[in-house]
Amino acid sequence: MSEVIYKEIVNGVEIAVRETQQCVILEFNGELNQTSLKKKYPHELQKTYAKEIVQVLNYNDLPSTPTVSQRALVLGTGGGVIPSYLHRNTQMNITSVDIFDLRHIGETYFHMPNDDRITCVVGDAFEFVETCTTQYDYIFVDIFGPSGTPEQFRSTEFYDNLNKINKGHIAFNAFVTQRNYEHYIKGLKHSFSNVFEQYKRLGRYSKNHIAFCHDG
Repeated sequence: MSEVIYKEIVNGVEIAVRETQQCVILEFNGELNQTSLKKKYPHELQKTYAKEIVQVLNYNDLPSTPTVSQRALVLGTGGGVIPSYLHRNTQMNITSVDIFDLRHIGETYFHMPNDDRITCVVGDAFEFVETCTTQYDYIFVDIFGPSGTPEQFRSTEFYDNLNKINKGHIAFNAFVTQRNYEHYIKGLKHSFSNVFEQYKRLGRYSKNHIAFCHDG
């Protein structure tokens, strides 16, 4: 049994929060499970992709551990799982960008802190990166639409713009299939001199791919 406890329609997309006996789930258009939280363990990462993407903080190629003077950029806020994890486990300042205004959902239903160290920007992530002048130590790209990762977020132009504002590592979570895997990896290696595949599951039910990238 589940119950919809929040729902709104934004630009033709139905955004809903559904509650079961054990979980709280953020859904887009009634099917895309964007965020999941177990009520008994609200501060633990639930999904495999989330557990894997934050491993960039421990990646042994990094020059140092995160400090208070460092900045993280999260592209794709969702329920705020990644910004919340960074807030709990580092002292970094965090900027999160999403096309939808999801901060109230994150704070109300998914335990995202209301804190000055988290800045939520409502806007197109591609345009944000294109015009951004701030340098970030960590960039998390976690952007999904109803059909997976939009094409513009796999483009050379997007990757080049990320390189301009990145001074550390970029962690990508992408929807990758066996059919487009080679093309996706080729695109990453064309734009980044260092590509580390942290997680790859291209089966029938899981198509997440986590890569850590940097240039230079």
